[in-house]
Amino acid sequence: QVVKVLEKLTPLTMEPASFLQEIEKEWQTYCNQLLTIRSIFLYLDRTFVLQQSQMKSIFDMGLLLFRQQIEKSPATERTLSSGLVQMITQERRGDHVDR
Repeated sequence: QVVKVLEKLTPLTMEPASFLQEIEKEWQTYCNQLLTIRSIFLYLDRTFVLQQSQMKSIFDMGLLLFRQQIEKSPATERTLSSGLVQMITQERRGDHVDR
């Protein structure tokens, strides 16, 4: 799922502002899906995973997977960083920034 999202966003890597908007939208969708999966497997999370100190919860594992996929693509990571720096610069100048 995460790989498909990032592949879909790859063409937008030229425009950091558009990329940030799209990745935020996909992030929200991903988190909603992850919460649904967590709800389905809540019993497993509570009874098995939390008793095992070396295992992460389903939700934490999903967040880790999303981050790892972003880190695998240098172009995606570079565009994300560039877009965030642009937003910070705009905000410091007093411009309106859509958070």
